[in-house]
Amino acid sequence: MKDKTRLVALIDGEHYPPVIKSALEKLKGEEQVELVGLIFLGGTEKISSEHGVEELGLPLFFIQDLRQDLERAIDLFRPEEGVGLSDEPVVGYRGRMFIASVFLARGVVYRGADFIFQPPRFEQVLQKPSLSIIGTGKRIGKTAVSAYAARILKDSGFRICVIAMGRGGPEEPEIIEGDRLEITPDFLLSLSRSGRHASSDHVEDALVSGVLTVGCRRCGGGLAGVPFVSNVLEGARLPTGWRVISSFLKEVVRLCRSFTPTSESVW
Repeated sequence: MKDKTRLVALIDGEHYPPVIKSALEKLKGEEQVELVGLIFLGGTEKISSEHGVEELGLPLFFIQDLRQDLERAIDLFRPEEGVGLSDEPVVGYRGRMFIASVFLARGVVYRGADFIFQPPRFEQVLQKPSLSIIGTGKRIGKTAVSAYAARILKDSGFRICVIAMGRGGPEEPEIIEGDRLEITPDFLLSLSRSGRHASSDHVEDALVSGVLTVGCRRCGGGLAGVPFVSNVLEGARLPTGWRVISSFLKEVVRLCRSFTPTSESVW
């Protein structure tokens, strides 16, 4: 039998305590959940002091500084899900996105009345050491940085494989032997005439870096940086049969997260 899911509720002082209590009772009524604590985000309109919420009967963590204290609260309660029962003016849109980012970085689901944020799932598929290039937005130079890093590693004696996931990638992951193939204007035109994207990331990396590349595609991007559809997992498995000393993984993510990418991690 599955263990109960550990929940924490995020509350504020803009709600009258009996109202909060009824919301907590609704949470407790969900199947296979255990409400393990409350995180008080602030607000005193309907609560004159911290003692006003102690009657709720659950362990409380009072947030003084959201940036510093929220991670401590999550580490204390060790929840699997955080449920937002707060609202404006205590938590606005920017604050809610920050809260979501902290929960996701800790691998915790964050949900509320009409939303749910799921932590990204990382697959362990690579069999060689890997390096991830991530960024906080689009058009900020991830491809250029990855190409430069690949050249440095290549010049250091490694045989490199760049795995690129872009919005113009091929339907099926494909390999370009940039270390052997001469990429000429005629070659690029032939790609374009065949209906393929001649300036896809893996083509650019092969041309600029002169290394083995794997081209993948993705479409759409969620608020946590996860694509709606992608073939990068299949592409990451392609270099397995090659004599690749060091794999170089380039990931495209749009949301800055506070985590350290593990080696051999891929969307």
